[in-house]
Amino acid sequence: MLLDAVRGLDGVALLLGFALLLRRGGLAWTCAAQAGVAALAAACAGSLALGGATLASGLVLARTMRRVPADGPDRGNAAWLAPAGAGLAALAVAGLPGQAELSLPVAVVLLGLLLAAGRAPLPGVLAMGNGLVLAAAAVPELAGAAALPPAGAALVLAALHRPSGPASP
Repeated sequence: MLLDAVRGLDGVALLLGFALLLRRGGLAWTCAAQAGVAALAAACAGSLALGGATLASGLVLARTMRRVPADGPDRGNAAWLAPAGAGLAALAVAGLPGQAELSLPVAVVLLGLLLAAGRAPLPGVLAMGNGLVLAAAAVPELAGAAALPPAGAALVLAALHRPSGPASP
């Protein structure tokens, strides 16, 4: 029963991954929603600590991401992102025939990678971390290792965040 819930949540996270690819604004809160879905999947899989850490980091990082300067200049027409994302998701599902529980989490990771490379690096890194948490929910032996992506994303955001205003002496 709970395994079916986790797989359903994987599908919701994949849809949010496509929303990240197609949206121009609101990426921070879409990432937070995806983190919430990943946290719920981890909790359903029995890892309440991982679920709580993922939810907390998703909310904190989304709020912090809103304060970080834009990811730089627009990288041109991103119309190719949706077809490329659909192709990557199809490859993830077809490429893991014996590992059906990992196909959607891997697709979420690949969409995050595509987002990071194609348009928005910070939301892409957060989406990849969410995909790894989903993979940990599908394979309980990974639950300890999956706490690393949210922490790593927090470090990246902290390193990139430059306070505005005059520099202190």
